[in-house]
Amino acid sequence: MKKIGLEEQKQMMLEMLADFDGFCRDHNLTYYLTGGTLLGAVRHHGYIPWDDDIDVGMPRSDYEKFAVLYNKDRKNPDYEFVSYHQIPDLYLSSG
Repeated sequence: MKKIGLEEQKQMMLEMLADFDGFCRDHNLTYYLTGGTLLGAVRHHGYIPWDDDIDVGMPRSDYEKFAVLYNKDRKNPDYEFVSYHQIPDLYLSSG
């Protein structure tokens, strides 16, 4: 496995966000930026310099549709949506 730096990670996350955005547009799903991602977009026109993730939210009904549709209709085979929808015993930590 190759180590990558923070800037390369950020670029990869932006590509994932672009894929997510395109999927949501194609399927008429609502989402919004939250947390540091929203702050970075408004204040820094990109990432907050110390941020290392992407934060999005969705109305529950759109999330449920996304969870069912994404793996069936995704355009990029490198991405997969994984959740309790596919793996009921998926462990979720409480913090």
